[in-house]
Amino acid sequence: MTSPSSAASGMSKREFFAARAITGLATESKGNQSIHGYEQWLENSTKRAVFIADALIEALNATDTRDQ
Repeated sequence: MTSPSSAASGMSKREFFAARAITGLATESKGNQSIHGYEQWLENSTKRAVFIADALIEALNATDTRDQ
């Protein structure tokens, strides 16, 4: 498995988190879809991955590290 630091080389946090999220979402693919169904699934999954990445970054930025 590639370490996060080497995998993230040249990527922003948002890009890295979205890439990780889309990888997880890809496991939800139902397979056996028409090309239109696949394209729709891909578009929806991509939007979800970016939403997840943005939410994670927002949560990380809101974390008060003084309490840790």
